Amino acid sequence: MLYGIDIGIELRFVGINLEKILAVGRNVVLKASLSNGRDAVVYVPKSCIDSIISKECKEGSRRLEQEFMYAHRIKSRYVVEFIDLLDLLPPMKVLVKQYVDSTLRDLIRQRKLCFSKVVEFAKNIAIAINDIHRAGFVYADLKPENIGVNRYGEAVLMDLDSLTPPYTKPNSITYDYIPPEYLRDNIVVYESDVYQLALTVLESLFDEIMNPLFVKDVKATGNRKLDNLLNSMLNSIPFLRPKVDNVIRELESILDFS
Repeated sequence: MLYGIDIGIELRFVGINLEKILAVGRNVVLKASLSNGRDAVVYVPKSCIDSIISKECKEGSRRLEQEFMYAHRIKSRYVVEFIDLLDLLPPMKVLVKQYVDSTLRDLIRQRKLCFSKVVEFAKNIAIAINDIHRAGFVYADLKPENIGVNRYGEAVLMDLDSLTPPYTKPNSITYDYIPPEYLRDNIVVYESDVYQLALTVLESLFDEIMNPLFVKDVKATGNRKLDNLLNSMLNSIPFLRPKVDNVIRELESILDFS
């Protein structure tokens, strides 16, 4: 039983066996195993568990459905696989995603990241962001918690619920990672993702959030090419930041010589 609803029984009917709760927020996130032996993550709107007939349940289910549609529109190698969207107990919808063993946040805390791995992960995520931009969206909430590491050792975006069109206020954004344009105009643009990617690289290297909006000094990485790239990505004027294609090329160049 989960908050009075036996979701486990309902999911077993469709070949999904729940194992444990991973997190509780807007969604209840559960680790599960599928009938084919694969591990998965199941997202259940918490509002549906509280009251399946509520407006909040319908809205939570709509958000999961929208995220599922985003994933199939973008189809990026560096976005976690979205396996299925289930009509479990109408109007409740349940989203099933690929399970990843660890997040970038986990690896930062465990101090398991070397320089070349951080740059490689940054390249993976830059490619995912480029795919998202081509679909007409800004990611808007890039941070270590939203980045997983798959079984191939590649960094992947784990969630797409923060996607928003450019020049709009995002559905969700984390204050520590906000770009200057959000603070100034309450909007994000494509270049906002470039800014947040630079913050993520710095945090991966130093285990510190070094947003120039809130800290006086940004530490140097010891690699001049990367320092120059990060400084340009953190420009306070969004349209003076490099395009994602250029960021990918620069990261590839740094990897070649690291």
